[in-house]
Amino acid sequence: RFNRTQSPFDGSDLGIFGTRTRDDRSLAGLDWTHMFSPTLLVEFRGGFSRSSQFERGEHQGRDIATELGLPRLVREPEFQDFPRITVRDHFELGTSASQPVQFHVTDIQYNNKFTWVKSKHVFKGGFDVSRVRYNQPYFNNQRGTYNFLGRWTNQPIGDLLLGLLNNTSRQMGFNRNYYRSISYGMFFNDDWKVSRNLTLNLGLRYELNKPAVDRYDKLANFVPGRNQLVVASAAGVPNLEELIAIAVLEGRVTTRQEAGLPRSLVYADLTNFAPRFGFAWRPLRSERTVLRGGYGIFYGGEILNPIRSALSNNFPFAINQTYNRQTNDPKLLTLTSPFPETRARL
Repeated sequence: RFNRTQSPFDGSDLGIFGTRTRDDRSLAGLDWTHMFSPTLLVEFRGGFSRSSQFERGEHQGRDIATELGLPRLVREPEFQDFPRITVRDHFELGTSASQPVQFHVTDIQYNNKFTWVKSKHVFKGGFDVSRVRYNQPYFNNQRGTYNFLGRWTNQPIGDLLLGLLNNTSRQMGFNRNYYRSISYGMFFNDDWKVSRNLTLNLGLRYELNKPAVDRYDKLANFVPGRNQLVVASAAGVPNLEELIAIAVLEGRVTTRQEAGLPRSLVYADLTNFAPRFGFAWRPLRSERTVLRGGYGIFYGGEILNPIRSALSNNFPFAINQTYNRQTNDPKLLTLTSPFPETRARL
């Protein structure tokens, strides 16, 4: 399925800083079922699903910052668009700071299941494997965000006309995430017909959801016990030592090998046992009434986007800067100098 949509109010209620989206999805599968005997059935299944999405602003590729007399923060055409300008109590101007967005998610699955009928029991069991590939670069706030709050003239429009900013923010550099995760599951279930009026369903499932890793080890996590930032591999950041020196973090950054952590920087949960119990009962041999009930524990898989945001899109892979005005220096933070190097902080 291929879909094209438009969100004219994504960036602003003005309706002129919208987003164009291309959403492509595909799905395929194959099933093989074999009956070995009247009481034994085996199934094999495999397939994949893929989602690809591309979002861009209405003005992508146009160097509007230069047209407005603002510093040119990005040169790549895919990042060029209308910068984000907010004026308190007025409509926002500019394309959403999150644009452009690109991601590809592929889920490859295969599983095996058997059904065996034995006397009053129907046994079912099997296993499944899911491999997820999640690729999404992090381009957030590349063009910068400019905020006017009226702190200088008591009127936001007055501050805008004078070019006196309250604060600005931007992201320097960007990270391309290539997440890989794999999950295993196995189960056994027994439908036991205890009597004509009572059937029990007893089952147990075990799941192992391995933490995601980045294909190029661009992961970092703060470990309070060590009081250090741990990166998956120094090879993922060629200029790591330089960045550490600039940020004055000597001795505060280490690698996962030195910290004794796995490649994912977090340990897998090995206790995901999920028992299930259910029953169907016809009281007093009634043919008109059936009571059903059950209980079970269920586990969900890993949600990769929050992990990506927390472990990959931060120092040292992406550096976010925020600048605030100083009341004793109106010329420090202006439209002509929204990101003064003298105040740069990582």
